[in-house]
Amino acid sequence: MQANLIMTLASGGLTIGGPILINADTSNPFPDVPVPKAIAGSLTTRTDNDTGVVTVASGHGILDTDTIDLYDADGLLLRKDVDVTAVTSTTITIDAGTGTNLPTQGTAVRVAKQKVISPVFFDASGVQAFAVQLSVPGAVTAGRVNFLSSVPASVGNFELVANVGLVFNVAGGVANPLSGDAVKVTASNGSIELDGTLTIISMEDRTP
Repeated sequence: MQANLIMTLASGGLTIGGPILINADTSNPFPDVPVPKAIAGSLTTRTDNDTGVVTVASGHGILDTDTIDLYDADGLLLRKDVDVTAVTSTTITIDAGTGTNLPTQGTAVRVAKQKVISPVFFDASGVQAFAVQLSVPGAVTAGRVNFLSSVPASVGNFELVANVGLVFNVAGGVANPLSGDAVKVTASNGSIELDGTLTIISMEDRTP
C-alpha cells in the first residue's frame, strides 16, 4: 500500500520540495464523516468558571446526556468535553470540561455537540503517515477532533482550522501524533452556518 505526500514551497522563482512516497501495510481511511454545525447562544447564567446556562433558540436538539465543545462568537474553541447536565426548550446547562474559563455573563457563545465515531481502530505503533481535516466550505472557523483509547483517555487531541489539513509524515521522522491505540473518535465544528465533514487517513504497518 502506497500514499503520495506532496509538500512544496514556491517563492521568488524557487521551488523546494515535491512528492514523497510513503509505504505501509494498510490504509485506514474515514472519508466525509458529517460533523453538524454548532448552535448560537448566549451565556445567560455564569455560576462559576466551568458551570453555567446557555440560552439558545428552540429546536436545538441537545440532550442532557450529551457532551459538547464550547466555542466563542468567532468560532474559536473555548472549552472542550463539557457535560450537558440539564436542558429545556431554550436552555442548555453546562458543567466541567477543560480549557478557558467561561466568559462573562451575557457573552455570545456557540454550543457544538460532539460527533462520535465508533468503533474504529487506529494502531498507534504502526502509524507511518497520518492526516486529518475538517472541511466547512467557505467558512473561517475552528473545529476539534479527539482520538480516544479504550480506557477511555485521549491519545491524540487536535484543534483544527477549517479546510486546513494536518499531515504527519511519521515514516519521514515527524513525531507520531497518536500516543496510543484509538478505538473512538469525537469531533466538533465551530461554524453556526454550515455542517462540516471530517476526513481521516492513517497509513499503518500493523503487527500480525
